[in-house]
Amino acid sequence: MKHTEQPASPSERRPFLSVLDAAVREHGGMSCGVIIRRGLPVLHVINAVSATRSVEVGCDFTEGAWRFVWAGSGEVIGAVDDVASVVRVIAREVGTHLEPSP
Repeated sequence: MKHTEQPASPSERRPFLSVLDAAVREHGGMSCGVIIRRGLPVLHVINAVSATRSVEVGCDFTEGAWRFVWAGSGEVIGAVDDVASVVRVIAREVGTHLEPSP
């Protein structure tokens, strides 16, 4: 996680990650949990059928707001107040997105 504009403690990130954790579980097809990586909490998400497909999501204060980011790169996924969109991005990344019916 990079590009933080203000110092943010791990305890500030955890509530946002907990909300995302619940939303990912509700979506289905994925297993997840908050873990500590390099001293900061991140949400580790895996495809429940193919555990080799996984991502880690962090939370940073960047561009004047709290945002979910890819933990490895710091690239912004989406705003913390748009959890549904972030879950869809995560689901696509781990291969559990729902395809629309024809």
